[in-house]
Amino acid sequence: MSCNHTSSRPPFDWPCLHCEVSGAAILSSQGTILAVNEHLARILGYTVGELEGKPFEILCHPDETLAVRERLDHLNRDPDRSVNWESCFQTCDGGELNVLISAGYKTLGSQASYVLAIVQDFTETKRKNRQALERERQQRDLLIREIHHRIKNNLQGIAGLLHNQALQHPEAAEILEAPIRQINSIALTYGLRSRTDRDRVFLCDLTRIAVRAGNKSSHTPLAMDIPYYQSIEVDENEAVMIALVLNELICNAVKHSEPCASQVQVALKKEPGQAKVIISNPYEGPPLDLNLETGQGLGTGLQLIRSLLPHDGSARLTVHQENREMIAELILNPPLIQFVN
Repeated sequence: MSCNHTSSRPPFDWPCLHCEVSGAAILSSQGTILAVNEHLARILGYTVGELEGKPFEILCHPDETLAVRERLDHLNRDPDRSVNWESCFQTCDGGELNVLISAGYKTLGSQASYVLAIVQDFTETKRKNRQALERERQQRDLLIREIHHRIKNNLQGIAGLLHNQALQHPEAAEILEAPIRQINSIALTYGLRSRTDRDRVFLCDLTRIAVRAGNKSSHTPLAMDIPYYQSIEVDENEAVMIALVLNELICNAVKHSEPCASQVQVALKKEPGQAKVIISNPYEGPPLDLNLETGQGLGTGLQLIRSLLPHDGSARLTVHQENREMIAELILNPPLIQFVN
């Protein structure tokens, strides 16, 4: 296509300039507005005269001016092609319009070629689409919360049945204690998920649940230092795993404490790039020979924890003795957790 670009105002009589449905602008090769139709001027809050002679970027939201200039440059490099894109225009009073733009060179007679830009305003359509998506999201969240609520109730029902069996068969009570505790922990986690939007679970809540569950069945008092770190969010797919791990760590600390001993301490600390749950309990027994890597010396609880923890480096457990205390540190990193505002 041979183009004789000009910036003089031609005698435009193209039908699009009289259209009452679509906006249209005629531009020079440099992007100067040579003519616009009434529809485009009206939806932007200008008169036709106020726009003629201005750069096309005057129509655009400040964040879009660079993208518009790049597309006009693309047209100048390849005038035989048209370009189409979604953009944002700014009205004269500072409002915003979502628009679809189709632009390409058109020849007027045999004299000159100009850029014709057709502008479709789809602000209302986009708003309705956003509203529809938001309604769908709310319905989805409501359904998920209801499902989690029912799962919680069912799990608590199972735990209740097992508890009754333990009462009726005292010889089995010790064996049933662990599954009852674990099922209750999972149930409480689903209870959390049934109360929050977007299925969000926070580490502070999971840790408090584990402490409360431990206090119900412990002969040793548990104390917690858990600031309300709303910003530490647990991956929703791993929330049950974290709840079980915390449950087992607290149970293990209680088990290795002397009856009526001083408190088992549970603390949550937020550090740069990671979070720590620290569980310490009084311990005066012989040194323990534990190897979390190989599983050497681990009891049933720690073996379960070892099997539950992911192997991608996002979670790490250390256990060591310090003076007369046994200290377990659960260190959590992204992507298992994330820090949000």
